[in-house]
Amino acid sequence: MGKQLRNRLKNALFTSRISLLVDDAQNKWLRDLGKNDFIHSENVESLIGRMLPPEIINDENKLQDAEILLLLYAVYLHDISRKFNDMPGEGTLSGRRHEFLSAEEIENNFEKYKLNDKFEAHAVAEIIRAHASESDCPIENVDFDYGIQGLSDKGINLQFLGALLRISDELDNCFRRVQDIESEQDSPRNIVRFVKFDWNRSQITIQAEPKSIKESNFLIFLRRQAQKRLDEVKPVLEKHGIYYQNILLDQGKIKPPARPGKPVPFLPPERHSSRSEASTLISGGMLEKQPSTIIARIVVERRMGRTVEGEMINILFGTRMLVGRDTSCDMFLPDESVSRKHALIRIEQEVVRMVDLGSTNGTTRNNEPVTEEIILETGDMVGLGQGRTFEVKIVERDAVVTSVRFVSGRDAYLLVPQEFIVGHAQLETANQVDVKLYDPSILPMQARIEFFAGKTFIISLDPSRPVIVNSHPVDELEIMNNYMIEVGDTLLRFERMD
Repeated sequence: MGKQLRNRLKNALFTSRISLLVDDAQNKWLRDLGKNDFIHSENVESLIGRMLPPEIINDENKLQDAEILLLLYAVYLHDISRKFNDMPGEGTLSGRRHEFLSAEEIENNFEKYKLNDKFEAHAVAEIIRAHASESDCPIENVDFDYGIQGLSDKGINLQFLGALLRISDELDNCFRRVQDIESEQDSPRNIVRFVKFDWNRSQITIQAEPKSIKESNFLIFLRRQAQKRLDEVKPVLEKHGIYYQNILLDQGKIKPPARPGKPVPFLPPERHSSRSEASTLISGGMLEKQPSTIIARIVVERRMGRTVEGEMINILFGTRMLVGRDTSCDMFLPDESVSRKHALIRIEQEVVRMVDLGSTNGTTRNNEPVTEEIILETGDMVGLGQGRTFEVKIVERDAVVTSVRFVSGRDAYLLVPQEFIVGHAQLETANQVDVKLYDPSILPMQARIEFFAGKTFIISLDPSRPVIVNSHPVDELEIMNNYMIEVGDTLLRFERMD
């Protein structure tokens, strides 16, 4: 267990006080507290020690002995109210948060916790209150120049200490909370191997080995919670020369997790054997259900040092794609030879199906008229009306269709149920990559892009060669409109269309 903070203490009296504090916490105050037990506080101490760059932790002018003393008191007392409260979780019987109850307990009983006076007690209580969420305790409102006569001849920055406790406590929750997953029988530390602090790259990485998709999805949620806490305290940390920007999640080689929720099939189980039968989909209003929407567009800006113009991929999230001249269609084709609602393509688990919807000028597959529902295959040439022909490219992983792409010249439409892989178009991996980029500097499978709860996330598939987003290497990041993504020597612009 890391003890960088304790080892830095040069005041022998402070060292003795911390030893007594830790012994009492282990044997009295934090016993039988489940996920908030002594191990949790030990982890928090270790995380803070590793979070701080050496030039800060080793410089008494940047981190005083008195500040380390008070911070360690807060680390081992921040959950003390849970010992006297019979309601688990974030709330309490009185409806007040545990951070404020712990602070109140310390201020009212400071002798019990071996604090010298009410001033020390107030300082520790303020640090503990500061580790609550931003809505409960705005970090900018915490005292940054608190004086305690006899403890230090300088002001004590409680704001900075509270920020360190807030982010480290949330990071350790990635260890502790996962034990609530039913499938987890062993220590949660078998899931989260390590939390890595990279000062040079300004990022924190949670290295994990989830054993199930459920655990993986839960870790993704926890990472986002930790990122939220980091964003809250960034301004305070940056004042002290600590510039962490992102918290990333490295899930090892686990199979890419499916997002919660199973897509509802668009069509009823029965098959439509002819165009006349399929046309009842329109008159019966079935096409109004579960629409796919172009939610994003990837624009190729540069490839291998050369500017590219007009090359883009429209991305549709869903399991079906309505094609036609009507502006409400997913694949909108402003061509008079194309009917308003011309054809329907849908992804099932193992196949991609297409049916003509009674169009005036018909649909063809490899120059043959489509008169009933058909199963598409990679390489098929689909003709719509009299002028538009699209090549079909289907990608499968583990015998499940992950995307279908329709390409005509520089126009491309990618239909994806949940996520897609970006990589180099190598022959051995071509049938597993949804978006193929012809750039030898790109890995065969470089990144995964996911859609979840209205947001888009990019995940590097090889931590040793992460994608670059807005000039910063990332392992996992939510991407926004007009973010620039570098993969190898190719530059992409990501556009949200909603």
